[in-house]
Amino acid sequence: MIEEIDPGDHHTREMYARYGLAMYFAQVVEAALKNALLMARLANDQFATVDDFDVAFAANFKTVLGRLVERFKPFLANDELLGDDLQLALAVRNQLAHHFFWDHAADSTSWDGRERMMRECEAASELFQEISARLEIVVRMYSKASGTPMTLFEDRLVQARKDLLAGTEAGDAIRNCGRCLTPMNPVGRPARPYLACHSCGAVALV
Repeated sequence: MIEEIDPGDHHTREMYARYGLAMYFAQVVEAALKNALLMARLANDQFATVDDFDVAFAANFKTVLGRLVERFKPFLANDELLGDDLQLALAVRNQLAHHFFWDHAADSTSWDGRERMMRECEAASELFQEISARLEIVVRMYSKASGTPMTLFEDRLVQARKDLLAGTEAGDAIRNCGRCLTPMNPVGRPARPYLACHSCGAVALV
């Protein structure tokens, strides 16, 4: 049975979808920056051992975007434009996460207003995708400089996916943290149970 949807309701759903996509690409930028920072440090001989690299890899996934941008600044001497755009991406991400729906409270009640909201989300998505692509070039540059094959990240991603799936039972709640793969523990009161990762602080409602 196909649900009958009022055009206004469909338009509202589309607006929320565009917002969700913008926030997704914001997280893509964050992940790309974590990789770029890691490879920049590797190329500058800041890791004495493989264990040092692994510790930094894990630590990056506990670090918020603002701190990542600050830590990446020393490696941006030859690309001030990327530094400026990373600051803009941080501001736009924070705007979307903390103020977007409050600032557009009136817009959300009309067709034209929702169109404005969608255009803003689309512009954010385009900005985030452009910066992600530029960060990928940075990662490849530092990978080449350090003699590290790009397959390093691909192999780690494949293994991380295997580890994550191994800790998840079909039809059951998440058992391994999707951020750091640490087993998540059931916590909370009976009326409001949730899972928590004591390693990185991630939580998941069940």
